[in-house]
Amino acid sequence: MLKTVDVYINNVKQCYNPSSYIKNETTLVPMKAIFVSLGATVTYDNATKKVTAYKDIKKVVIGVGNKNAYVTSNGVTTTIKLNHAAEIYKGTTMVPVRFVSEALGADITFDDAVFITTK
Repeated sequence: MLKTVDVYINNVKQCYNPSSYIKNETTLVPMKAIFVSLGATVTYDNATKKVTAYKDIKKVVIGVGNKNAYVTSNGVTTTIKLNHAAEIYKGTTMVPVRFVSEALGADITFDDAVFITTK
């Protein structure tokens, strides 16, 4: 059984479907919803199962089932090792909330819920 968790962005509770949940000590959130909530545009390539998000000068790429994610900023790509790979849950791509938030320049804290503060 997965434990659901509430997510707040700038103190506004987010209502995601499916809900965010904790799995193997990692909080996973619906990919499109979190990227849009953080002001990014997002695309999904069904053939490669890769999610690509753009915000300002940053590009973030996450592959379903892959523990490596990539962040490109100012023409430099950095590989980030994830604690948990993105996965499909109830037909939705779920991604690690800490990685997504930090990759897009937001601060994140955990206290029985997830609190994200954009800069």
